Amino acid sequence: MEERNRYIHDDGVFDFHEDDHGSVFLDDNVNVDIHVPSIDSDSYVLADATMSPKEDKNNGVEDDTQILEDEQKSKTDDSLTQKEQIPLWKELLLLVIKIGLVIAVLAAIFTFIFGLHKADDTGMEPHINAGDVIVYYRLGAKYEQNAVVLVNYEGKMLAGRVIAKGGDTVDIDEKGLIVNGSYQQDKDYTFGKETTQIVDGVTFPLTVPEGQLFLLGDNRTEAIDSRMYGCIAQDHVYGEVVLQLRRHSF
Repeated sequence: MEERNRYIHDDGVFDFHEDDHGSVFLDDNVNVDIHVPSIDSDSYVLADATMSPKEDKNNGVEDDTQILEDEQKSKTDDSLTQKEQIPLWKELLLLVIKIGLVIAVLAAIFTFIFGLHKADDTGMEPHINAGDVIVYYRLGAKYEQNAVVLVNYEGKMLAGRVIAKGGDTVDIDEKGLIVNGSYQQDKDYTFGKETTQIVDGVTFPLTVPEGQLFLLGDNRTEAIDSRMYGCIAQDHVYGEVVLQLRRHSF
């Protein structure tokens, strides 16, 4: 029959049995090993007894969570420390580089994709007034009727409205503008100004060659347009006007 002994401790009374290595308490909640120099029960010293409660199953999860929180806090502190250590001159240099990149991108856009032009004539009034800043799109390949485009005439950039394209026939008589046999309703942008032929200008009726455009200014009485210089090749067009900024906005 197994010999049992009783050990009295502040936390309670525990039964244990002796083996070759020491004593193991049989209590369900506390596991205690008592190591003594011999198996003689009289030599047990209470001070040598060490008691350790069984591990709570949740303690491991809580410990892991605490470790992760501590690691995250440590990383955050390290990041803040590194940021605080960046010299002022480096931050200024990075700012200058960013500004330079933005300027370079804008310069590329307005060099190869869009263009800017300040109108200095009255040929497209009231749609475009002298002093307005025009933004035009350079990559347009096809220009539809009524589109406003920019062309070069004797070294001067002029805006004009597309009236006819390759294959169309244009005529002007005492009643107004005729395209392909039909009178054009253009009062919405000419504001009632009559379209007439220009002395020493081109001869009408006129058939527009393929790949060319016939342009007129909205201010028909003062505009320099295809009535004077004739049709213009599409590849000589700078681009289509997409935006105009009024001079009183500056």
